[in-house]
Amino acid sequence: MPQAPIPSAQDPNPGAVPLDEMAEEELISAEAGKQWRRESRRLILLVAGLCGALALTHFTPLQAWITDVQGWKQSVRSMGWPAHFGFAMAVAAAVMLGLPRLAFCGAAGLIFGFTEGNMLSLGGSLLGSYASFMLARRGARKAVLKRIEDRPWLQRLVQRCSWRRVFLVRQLMLPGLLLNALLGVSQTKARDFLTGTLLGYIPLNLAFCLVGSSVGKGSLAHSLMQLCCAVAIVNLGGALLLRGLRRRA
Repeated sequence: MPQAPIPSAQDPNPGAVPLDEMAEEELISAEAGKQWRRESRRLILLVAGLCGALALTHFTPLQAWITDVQGWKQSVRSMGWPAHFGFAMAVAAAVMLGLPRLAFCGAAGLIFGFTEGNMLSLGGSLLGSYASFMLARRGARKAVLKRIEDRPWLQRLVQRCSWRRVFLVRQLMLPGLLLNALLGVSQTKARDFLTGTLLGYIPLNLAFCLVGSSVGKGSLAHSLMQLCCAVAIVNLGGALLLRGLRRRA
């Protein structure tokens, strides 16, 4: 009686029917489009609430709070490069441990302003993600594969992953630590991971840094303009993503 073939140790899901690479990307692309629309709605609600809070602080005695925020931001910036370096390393450590990075993007915009905050949060997020990627690659394969047993569509990513697919996966609102570890145990090259992660992080990074830097501005019109730009970035990014996916389909 012939024996059943022994599944390869490199196959994370030996019983799964292999899918064409195009079909896999279409599944990921469709889910990415849905989650972009969901994230856009969430950001609009956040911006609407923040607009109300900013209007309240500008037209009530709470306006003194704006001066306090500006003074606090100036004191942090006066510390020079140690403050910048320390914040970037804190973001890297937080992302490596699995904490939500977008909260730190908003904090970076609040503390350092849009330009510096965006660079610091993006650099720290990329460094922390790469650290998780390398730690998983060094020996966490079994633990990662056990974690995703109930997500077959994620298991297929372990086979191979181009920078384009890394970019698409970054648009899925899944825990960053899980994605970093999953890509780490896959056959994804480090340069593809870094390229796809950097490009995938940029849109929401820009949006949340704008939201953060809008707080504490002396001009309400300036704050509202930044909030509108944040919403526009997310909606434009989602529209371009969906357009590219439709063309590919």
